[in-house]
Amino acid sequence: MKQLSSMFLSAAALVAVAGLALGAPPIATPEVAREGVAGETRRDKLTGMELKPAAINWSLLTDWQNGTAPTAESLQDKVVVITFWSGWQPSNQSLIARVARIAESNKDKGVVVIAAHNDTRYENAADVLSVRGIKLLTAKDAGNKLREALLSDNDPDIYVIDRAGNLRFGDISTDSLERAVNMLAAETPAEAAEAPANFVSGLKSAAAEAARTKVKGTGIDAGQKIKVSFAPPGPEAYDKAFWPAKNDKEIVDAMGTDFQNQQVPFGFEAVQWLNTPDGKAPDLMGKVVIIDFWATWCVPCKKAMPLIDEMQRTYRDDLQVVGLSGFKFGGNLTGEEAEKYPQGESRPTVQQFLRDHNTEYAHAYDLGSAIMKKASVKAIPMIYVLSTDGVVRWQGNPHQPNFRNIVTQIIERDPGVAARRAAIKKAIAAKGG
Repeated sequence: MKQLSSMFLSAAALVAVAGLALGAPPIATPEVAREGVAGETRRDKLTGMELKPAAINWSLLTDWQNGTAPTAESLQDKVVVITFWSGWQPSNQSLIARVARIAESNKDKGVVVIAAHNDTRYENAADVLSVRGIKLLTAKDAGNKLREALLSDNDPDIYVIDRAGNLRFGDISTDSLERAVNMLAAETPAEAAEAPANFVSGLKSAAAEAARTKVKGTGIDAGQKIKVSFAPPGPEAYDKAFWPAKNDKEIVDAMGTDFQNQQVPFGFEAVQWLNTPDGKAPDLMGKVVIIDFWATWCVPCKKAMPLIDEMQRTYRDDLQVVGLSGFKFGGNLTGEEAEKYPQGESRPTVQQFLRDHNTEYAHAYDLGSAIMKKASVKAIPMIYVLSTDGVVRWQGNPHQPNFRNIVTQIIERDPGVAARRAAIKKAIAAKGG
């Protein structure tokens, strides 16, 4: 495949000249949603790999089905989609069927789709493809070495290489795949080869624009939070949204009642707010909400707090985290059974902990464990992620490897968040911004 290393030396120099103060590498074509969060080590490394020669070692894939191993020559000037998947996972089975449909509809446009199955239980891959009638070029990722080379952390993961042989998109969301394929299939090899230089040119323009004096007279200060009123979307908008898959029922059932895809079974009427202005509930309108059931004596809960706090700071405009304490083992029990579970904590205990461990997100104390009982909490930490219509879109443990990505996806797909963002944009424009 074509080599563009010299172009990327120039790109790095141009970014430096532009004087951009970047906490994370800038992402090209942001309308194609990436998995992960900017500032996260893995995501930043992946972003740094984009727009550079992919240099895939195809010999890492073995036991090919529905075709033979590709070569650099056979993939010359092609758009290549690599899908990492695991056939024993139902969500992966649905994805591979979707990928196969995209492959079929684009086979005459120079698009090649390669399904790289997990090294584990590869013998089941043929059965999955056969049952679904899928004819897709498939291979085993022997020792999961290709996953390792491309920093893939969870199946399914999707990577797209353009006609110039550059990794254009590293680990994108499944709902962005068709958009990415259509975009790259429409390019000529020459246009694809120009993409790195065009991206650098865009960075220089953005830096020049940022250096200019900003338009004054909008009445809005930098960093000021803007409150707007807007009509929340109707139920049909939420029905059409492509929400992430539910968490495994076995995991959720071990923690409490599974409320995924149901309205959250409680409100915050019977809580005492511990660290919010004037002791009032935070503004939840048009925001995704994370409810974190935790306790000061729960070591895994406390280990999850830095991650949750970082997410609140990163998405402070679109996300509101509520830490909910007051949980006690046996809180749903009475009499002698309750005495078997002595662990618990008072409100002053939690307040002292929060004074010693300041967090960005809001905390509330569950008076009388009323919420804990309605949620039938059996184990903590437990997380609810609510869309802006109050539906639990995901429930689980914050230490699960896909937790951060799940929250990111819900924020980006939530119609209520989009409506609030649009209202803010309109308000700024009305003030001359």
